[in-house]
Amino acid sequence: MKNMEYFNKIDEGINMSVDMIQSRVGNEGKVIVLVSGGVDSMVTAALLLAALPAENIYAIHVDHGFMRKNESDFVFEQLKKLGFKNLLRVDAKDKFLHTKVEIDDGVFAGPLIDVTDPETKRQIIGSLFIEVVREAADTLELDYDKTFIAQGTLKPDLIESANTDLLGGDGDKNRIKTHHNDVDIVRKARAKGLIIETNWNWYKEDVRQAARRLGIAEEIASRQPFPGPGLAVRQICSNKNILAEPNGENRKSFDNLMKSLNINGLVAPILSVGVQGEARSYKNLAVLFGDGLDADFGKISEAAAVIPEKLDFINRCVYVLNKKNIESDGITCGELTMAEENTNLLREIDHIVTSEITKFLKGSGNLNKITQYFGVLTPIQTIQSAGNQYAAVIRAFLTVDYMTGMAAVPGKDIPVEVIRAICGRIEKELDKIGLILYDLTGKPPATMEWE
Repeated sequence: MKNMEYFNKIDEGINMSVDMIQSRVGNEGKVIVLVSGGVDSMVTAALLLAALPAENIYAIHVDHGFMRKNESDFVFEQLKKLGFKNLLRVDAKDKFLHTKVEIDDGVFAGPLIDVTDPETKRQIIGSLFIEVVREAADTLELDYDKTFIAQGTLKPDLIESANTDLLGGDGDKNRIKTHHNDVDIVRKARAKGLIIETNWNWYKEDVRQAARRLGIAEEIASRQPFPGPGLAVRQICSNKNILAEPNGENRKSFDNLMKSLNINGLVAPILSVGVQGEARSYKNLAVLFGDGLDADFGKISEAAAVIPEKLDFINRCVYVLNKKNIESDGITCGELTMAEENTNLLREIDHIVTSEITKFLKGSGNLNKITQYFGVLTPIQTIQSAGNQYAAVIRAFLTVDYMTGMAAVPGKDIPVEVIRAICGRIEKELDKIGLILYDLTGKPPATMEWE
C-alpha cells in the first residue's frame, strides 16, 4: 500500500517534469513525442500536453513491424483520446526489416532480417527509429535539427544501457543490454540538448502511479510493458551453422549436476541474455523435462535457481510443458530469421499467452498479480522434428522495480490450468510449434527479456 509521502513524491516529479519541459522548450519550440502505446511514452505525452500548447506537439507512432496483435490500432485510438492535434502513424515495417544502418561512427550493420546478435538488433532498431523520425519531421515540415524529441526513457533503461553521462559508473563493462532509447545516435542528440526525457529518474511502478495521477485510463496505467524493439527481441534468431554448443567438460558438469538434483535436462545450443555479477552475460540455456504439466513445479523452480549458480555457462532454465521425455528425441536448433512469417508466428504465440493470463487476472480481481507476461519464439527443435518446427516459451514474471524479480511458479503464483489452456491453444492453433517451454528463471541470473 502506497503512503501519502510516496504520492507526494510522484506529484513533485510530475511538477518538475512540467517545469523542465517549459523551460527547455519555451512557448515557440516544437516537440516530437514517440509513442509506442505503453505507459512510459503515454505519460511523457500527457506531461507534454500539460506543459505546452497542443499545436506545438507532434505525436508519432512508428509501426516497425514488431508490434503485438492489433497494437498499432489500439495505440492510435489512445492518442486521439489524449487530445493531440498533430498525429502521425508511420508504417515502417519494410524499412526496419531490410535497411542497413550506421550504428556507430563508420560502423554499419544489418539488414535486420539477416541479424542474429541481440545487441546488434537493438542498435539497428534504435538507430532506425531516429532515421524514421527524421523522415517524419520532413513530412511535417519541421526542422529536425531544431526540434526536440521526447521519449519515455526510464531509469532502468539507462542503468542497463550503462549510461555514464546521466548516471555515472564504469561504462561498457556494466552494460547489460543497449535499450533502443539510449543508442549512440540518441546519446549524440541528447548531448545537443534535443532529447527530452520526463521519466528518466522513475521506475515502472512510479510511472504507473504518475499515469493515474495524470488521469490516464487504467487500461494504459496497468498495461503490460513492451520493449521498444517489440517482438524483435522476443524472437531468438539463429544460424544453424554457428550453434553455441557447450564443450565436453561443460556437458559432463551439467549431467552430474542433473543427477545430484534428480532432474532431467539437456543443454540447448543457443544463447540468451542474462545479468550476472551486475554485468551482462550471454550464455547457454538449460532445457529441463520430466512430467510435463503434471510436474512438481516447486521442485523444478528450485532446480532452475541452483543450476546457474553452480554452472557458469548457464544463465537461464526452461521446462518442457507438452512432452514428458525428450531425451530420446534430443534437441537441436534450426535456422530462425526475422522474416515476416516468423514474426507473425510469434505474434500469435504472444497473443495466446497474454489473452489467457489476462483472463485469469481479471477473474482474480488483481491485474497486477503477475507483473509481466508474454511469449517468446526460439529455434529449439527436437532432432526428430528438425527443419519444420520451433519452440514457444511462456514467460510470466513478478517484480517491483524491473531490476530484479522472479518467475511466476505454476501452481503457486499462477494456476496450472491457465498454463494448460495456453498449451492447448498453441498445440491446436500453431502447427509450427513443436515444443512449449516455461521460463522459470529469475533476474538475476536471466533478464526478463531473452535479448
